[in-house]
Amino acid sequence: MEINKSKAYLVPLLDTVVSVRYPALLLNSYAENRTLSLLYKYSSATKLTPDGREGFPVYEEELINNPYFVEKKDLIMDGISCVLYTFNFPEKYLKEYDHFMAGRYSLFSVEARRVIIKFLIHNYPSGGDQVIKVKQVLTRDEKLRQQLSKDFDVYISKSSELSSIPDPKKEKFYV
Repeated sequence: MEINKSKAYLVPLLDTVVSVRYPALLLNSYAENRTLSLLYKYSSATKLTPDGREGFPVYEEELINNPYFVEKKDLIMDGISCVLYTFNFPEKYLKEYDHFMAGRYSLFSVEARRVIIKFLIHNYPSGGDQVIKVKQVLTRDEKLRQQLSKDFDVYISKSSELSSIPDPKKEKFYV
């Protein structure tokens, strides 16, 4: 399964209103019509703690009760139990959503950039190279521009975005 760009650029912004947890179980995300869907590998693991129940089933209840929640779909993908949770995207970041869909990453607000980088560092601590690349794309980093120009043997202007537009066919979930 190819990981969609929305997992790096939009999931962190959704996390500001929907607590996105269990990054090891989060397989992918899908962006369509100003919603974002999270595809999780389902885990029935739960445990009883002094504070009550913990685990994915408890988390699922939290997701379903979130005011941004739209729908849930139970799926079997390659023999694995999965769940797709769809949420309305937070109004505060709809400009970023639209910029993302148009491939205009450098137009994300400074606040949105901070949220994205902080989320990625916290949830994917071993993904340093990917975090750096996302930051470079968001800021139109000069070193990345020069490297891409060299790698592809083309001139890339300073006003160009440094990542391709998301492929709508990959960003949409097909049952």
